[in-house]
Amino acid sequence: MYTPALSKVETEGSHKVVERTITMDDVRKAVKENRLKEMFGAGTACVVCPVDKIAFLDEHLKIPTMESGAEVAQRCLKELTDIQYGHVEHEWAVVID
Repeated sequence: MYTPALSKVETEGSHKVVERTITMDDVRKAVKENRLKEMFGAGTACVVCPVDKIAFLDEHLKIPTMESGAEVAQRCLKELTDIQYGHVEHEWAVVID
């Protein structure tokens, strides 16, 4: 899902954001070619969770998320929690006095 956090990352110009389906073959190839720098999952329970390994079939893929500093994940976490706690106005949240 294209979140406001990803939108902000893109508008700040630091990264190009593309929303699309990726396959494990895509991930495996990107890891092998050293093109995958960071990966994270997002959801209600964890908000944003960095990924540093993926076990797939008989492979264990090392994702260099933490070595890269998890910059995008940290920025998305801040943006989403700012919305959740009412630190910034957003259509997803209604401030109750």
